Amino acid sequence: MPDSRQDRDRWLRRRRQLTRRYRRCLGIGPERCDLQAEIVREEAGENFTAQWLRFNSEPGERVPGLLVRPAAARKPLPLILVLPGGHRTKDLAIFGHEQWPLPFAVESPHHRFPVKKLGNHEPLPLTRLLAQGFALMSIDCRVFGARAGPRPDSAADRAAFTAASHAQYHWLMRRALIDGRSVAAMEVWDVIRTLDYLETRDDIDPRRVGVMGWSMGGNLAWQTAIAEPRIKAVCTGSCLITFEAALEHERDAGWYAWIPGVRRWTSRQELFSLMAPRPLLAFEGDSDFPREGVQPMLDEARQKYALLEAGDRFRSVWYSGGHGAYLRDPATLEEIGGWFARHLSRGAKVP
Repeated sequence: MPDSRQDRDRWLRRRRQLTRRYRRCLGIGPERCDLQAEIVREEAGENFTAQWLRFNSEPGERVPGLLVRPAAARKPLPLILVLPGGHRTKDLAIFGHEQWPLPFAVESPHHRFPVKKLGNHEPLPLTRLLAQGFALMSIDCRVFGARAGPRPDSAADRAAFTAASHAQYHWLMRRALIDGRSVAAMEVWDVIRTLDYLETRDDIDPRRVGVMGWSMGGNLAWQTAIAEPRIKAVCTGSCLITFEAALEHERDAGWYAWIPGVRRWTSRQELFSLMAPRPLLAFEGDSDFPREGVQPMLDEARQKYALLEAGDRFRSVWYSGGHGAYLRDPATLEEIGGWFARHLSRGAKVP
């Protein structure tokens, strides 16, 4: 028992040190500016209301958001912030594609539905989670959705659309470099500012906010959470791989995953384990990233949760399929909803 307590105390000291160094290395963001939030449109669905909105992340950078609430809700609700994968939008993240056409317009100017040519499995509508008493919110990440520049129609020419997306992302990287930041810092800052916005709403309980994301969004979910204690629970998918395996197999090429100088003082798996002891649910596919690159991430996290006597707050799932395929399974969405319901309930113990 004394050795276990000493191991725990050593890890907690290192955890504090790593968190500080991570924030410095990331170079998270500028000084907070006025949000100047506005709701630009509101629509009613069969059992929900949807609001399209805008707020400032930093001077000159407006973040487009979508917030959806159960229609009958009256009290402040817990909220799941949904961070989409690369080339995807907030509208696709919340509404999926199987409900199209919706009875109202959406902000997805560079996607056409139904999305039969996008390549990866697309998510089922996350509006299914509304029945469990959550509000949902998503944002368009930089250079995607309503923040994208001119691009070819994705349904007409997927390759040209993807090439244009990558080109705009490379220019975002160049902007980050000359500003002394990282793309990861820009994206994380947008999520932090989304939390600031949620605190201004009287229909959302800011003490009960969880984050889920897949691919790019999965990385942003945990990369933000380890620097932002207001996130109470996290669900990731199709995003975990060590730096070494990513370099060897040339996977996870998005600039959001790469933080200057970080490997000099830690590993990606140790960074991921900084999530402990907050609730963390992770999905990875057996036909996605190489298992030898994923398993060390999961093993390190499981070890740290056990060390902090929080093993019940970590769960990892190997699903059958490729990138993001788990979001096509209704049972998986039920599991995700149950996970957040358990850890964002009013009686849940806050780590």
